[in-house]
Amino acid sequence: MASFFQQVRNWLQKDGVVSIIKNMNWLAFDKISRILVGLFINAWVRRYLGVETVGLWDYVIALGMMFYNLSTFGMERIVIRDLVSKKFDQTAILGTTFFFRAFSSIISAAAVFVYVSYFSDKSSGLLITLGAIVASGILFQTSDIVQYYYQSILKSKRAVIAKNISFLSLSLIKILLIVNNQSVEMFALVNTIDLMIGCLLMFFFYFRDTHLLSKWYLNKKYLKQLIKDSWPLAVSSLAFVLYSKIDQLMLGEMKETTYDIGIYATASKLYDIPISVIGVIIASVYPPFIQLFNRQDKSMFFDRYKKTTAGLTLLGYLGFLFNLFFGEYIILFLFGEDFLPAHKIFSIQCLSAILMFNAALRSNYLSLTDQQKVIMYSTIFGATANIVLNLYLIPDYGAVGAAYATLITQLISLYVVSIFFKEARSITYIQLRNLFLLDLRRFLK
Repeated sequence: MASFFQQVRNWLQKDGVVSIIKNMNWLAFDKISRILVGLFINAWVRRYLGVETVGLWDYVIALGMMFYNLSTFGMERIVIRDLVSKKFDQTAILGTTFFFRAFSSIISAAAVFVYVSYFSDKSSGLLITLGAIVASGILFQTSDIVQYYYQSILKSKRAVIAKNISFLSLSLIKILLIVNNQSVEMFALVNTIDLMIGCLLMFFFYFRDTHLLSKWYLNKKYLKQLIKDSWPLAVSSLAFVLYSKIDQLMLGEMKETTYDIGIYATASKLYDIPISVIGVIIASVYPPFIQLFNRQDKSMFFDRYKKTTAGLTLLGYLGFLFNLFFGEYIILFLFGEDFLPAHKIFSIQCLSAILMFNAALRSNYLSLTDQQKVIMYSTIFGATANIVLNLYLIPDYGAVGAAYATLITQLISLYVVSIFFKEARSITYIQLRNLFLLDLRRFLK
């Protein structure tokens, strides 16, 4: 046992690990503070609003998230890669990305409003109001590009401070809304104000740190290169959004009430915890992976890849075991008896989380090797499978059917499809080995 802990200490002191962990600490603080505070506040809000009202709100949020993801055009990894590699000037990269994101965000926000107003089967005055509020929030998320910059230099402190000042302040306001018996529209408005304040603070910190904000400009050459590199990721982003959010939208359209959405989305709030953990880890390890890849040391690169995949997969299994023993009690404590059916859905989602953790590095590797088309085809097949599975499973099994559809979709898009692409077979083999934890001993060496 002593030798095991010594291995852990030695691993933590390795070159590159310290800087990753320092950056991860800030990203982890951001995610954990949002998860812990948000979990308790959202649980209180859900108890107050009830399953049906929460379901309607979640329906609009799912729609907003779908169009928000479309507005990003899948360019996050490409922009971070270019900032690290310095293929273009920083002001050109960020300026071009900002103009593109501003344009796409306006289109996406308009699409949300038009959909809830004219195409949704549940169209009503309340739905349209919620749609307008959620749509406006998309516009303020253009500040994501500043976060890309801080991630590229492994200094996420500023981004974390900006977002948490806004988030923690607005969380207190939500408590006041509950105490004063306010409507669901007010809660939706607070979420949008949170995004607005976070956006303004993000740009303020960037300006104070670099004084380069006024020098941003649109570089047509970089714009063409960005679109060329990103469009396969944009298509895969569209497909990913379809199979990650279409379940909630289909639940809303195929079920007479919003009860199933409320239950499913409550489970998804808990599912956001492991997904956020993946985001924290990947955001910190990706820039060093880029540097390692640029050195053209394949042996060291794949050794790091295998170790990271092994560690992430183990983390996924530990999360599943935790839910197995404590998940039902946590849901009962946080959300109340009305939301208890969410535990079965969350248990299925935890199986999906294991697959997500196991394949977390896959898209980053394929982006580094300019194999974005593999990501695109994988996600398209996954999205198609998800829609078909939902059509068959939701009518009979409701939210539980939607959860199983997502699990099967993950298997198809992350494993089955990859086998048919030569470029992805090597990392698929690594993923499959680590599903059985065969490379776990590498993790601490």
